[in-house]
Amino acid sequence: MAFTHPSCLSSVCPSLGTLRKQSSGSVERTHQSRDPEGCTYQSSDPEGYIYQSSDPEGCTYQSSDPEECTYQSSDPEGCKYQSSDPEGCTYQSSDPEGCTYQSSDPEGYTYP
Repeated sequence: MAFTHPSCLSSVCPSLGTLRKQSSGSVERTHQSRDPEGCTYQSSDPEGYIYQSSDPEGCTYQSSDPEECTYQSSDPEGCKYQSSDPEGCTYQSSDPEGCTYQSSDPEGYTYP
């Protein structure tokens, strides 16, 4: 989950990846957490995870994945990601700074 726009993801909620293994097997769990930075997560997963987060900087994430990652995020800086890929990450991004990414690659990332 390494992205080129860290202000939207890693710098705000660096612990997002920790939700990856909330449960195992057929055991389903629902998890909500709030940390001092204001991030709120809602997670429910039989194998992967589904979570929503909201933090003071305005980033919101919605994720659902059976194996890797599928998520959408938006924040006041204009970054929007949509990711869906059974093996890697595919996402679309646009922000007011003019950055637009569209990636689709089961083994990595490509940028047109």
